[in-house]
Amino acid sequence: INIVRMNNVEFKNVSKKLVNILKDILNSEEVAILPYYDNKPFFSDVDIMLCNEDISNFEKENNVNFFEYCNKLFSGEGIAINNDSLVSIAVPINKAHTEFAQVDLMPHPRENFYKNLIFYGYNDLNVLVNRFISIPLFNAKYTSDGVEINIYREKGNIDMLLGIAKTENSAL
Repeated sequence: INIVRMNNVEFKNVSKKLVNILKDILNSEEVAILPYYDNKPFFSDVDIMLCNEDISNFEKENNVNFFEYCNKLFSGEGIAINNDSLVSIAVPINKAHTEFAQVDLMPHPRENFYKNLIFYGYNDLNVLVNRFISIPLFNAKYTSDGVEINIYREKGNIDMLLGIAKTENSAL
């Protein structure tokens, strides 16, 4: 399969079409492209977030695996299940079907949908944020559940972990 990088215009066209098709298939508005830098000149893939619940409903109603269905619908060229949270398929981006885009379908629970759009968006914003807040001064970690901060109390020469503070349902 010839997976190619897409220029900005190709990326926007492919993304818009895919989101509309997937919204129709899943009968859901909770299908979205991860936020990205609008002026980025090239893209290696399209990341699309979906709701686990919508996928389960589709599979029950149609008695078919959603990801296999998408693979056959878009190209039939193959599917790669990378882990429980990412499935990649090839989608043709030219009429001759000689060039394909890698499309990563990312299912998440509905309750985390919008929070995870930010967490995974902008080329993995979570990685950048963690570089800043995980330094010893902050002793924090940015996860898909929010920001976690370890709270210690010094007792003698030993730091005792008193608890972990978490933000609730927020992306920062």
